[in-house]
Amino acid sequence: MKHAPAWILLVVVLAWFWPVPLGARAGGPTVDTHALPLASWFSRALSDGRVPEWNSLDGTGTPATATSEIAPYYLPHQVAYRLLRPATAWTGLLVLHTLAAAVFARLCAVGFGLGRWASLLVGIVFAGQGFFVTGADRGWVAATACWLPLAVWATWRWLEKPGSSSRLLGLTAVLGIQLTAGHFQVAWMTLVTVAMLSIGHRLVTRTAWTTTATRCGGVVLAMALAAALSAAQLVPSAELAAIGDTRGRGDAFLGADSTPPWHLLAGHLAPTLTHSDPLWLRSAWTPWKASPSETLGYVGLLTIGLAVIGLIASRTDRRCRLWGVLLLIAMS
Repeated sequence: MKHAPAWILLVVVLAWFWPVPLGARAGGPTVDTHALPLASWFSRALSDGRVPEWNSLDGTGTPATATSEIAPYYLPHQVAYRLLRPATAWTGLLVLHTLAAAVFARLCAVGFGLGRWASLLVGIVFAGQGFFVTGADRGWVAATACWLPLAVWATWRWLEKPGSSSRLLGLTAVLGIQLTAGHFQVAWMTLVTVAMLSIGHRLVTRTAWTTTATRCGGVVLAMALAAALSAAQLVPSAELAAIGDTRGRGDAFLGADSTPPWHLLAGHLAPTLTHSDPLWLRSAWTPWKASPSETLGYVGLLTIGLAVIGLIASRTDRRCRLWGVLLLIAMS
């Protein structure tokens, strides 16, 4: 039973996607009308021996590489769309990335000292949370998010033994791969999490500030190298953002992305409470220039409850305290 939890994760993920092992493919309005046509176009471009930069079939044309949704430089995409039919590749990547999320989350939990079955629960909760479920029809969601726990694990290993160049290179590789996966918001969240974890590591180890600075410097170096490795994806996307985002940071921007802290709290503790009734729109959203469709929380009471129980049960563990602080920062 030593390796049983890892196999259980495979069984759980395959059971969740049970039609896929029976030969079915992913479907749905977004998948059929957007994701699969885009995947087919990308697959044809690869078969012609080129990395597609411009999609002339999308309206009047779109910068395919810069928009990053196809993530042409993401290694799993390069392999899957060269070897498999587009629909099979898209479906297989969805299952594979969900499984990777579970396995990487379990590995991260083991790295922080959790037992076999506790780490198994971490893997199931992370891969089965609302972010993966609601984003299942968008391939880049799971493709980017699955690398977050592996990046955290690699960062922690480096912070625990900063003299190991192989650990620093491993962190660089993980961040570099994630930065090419397409969902830059999730990639940015990963970088911020890694940075806060590096700073907070001193709360756990009580090391000298000079040692902490050295360890944090290694993490910064890994981020810089990862950005350099993924520059072929990042540079066009940055240029497109600079040219194409005409909203500025005024009302138009706030109307699309504003999320006051109390909205986040309500979304986490009581999802949809203020999202459906029209009366809430004028009182809870319009004054903040916020949109309820953009701020529906992906995390519910179950996940928050498990986190609180863990914090209470291990309140004397400095690592647990560190993650409690990071949780509060993430929700603020």
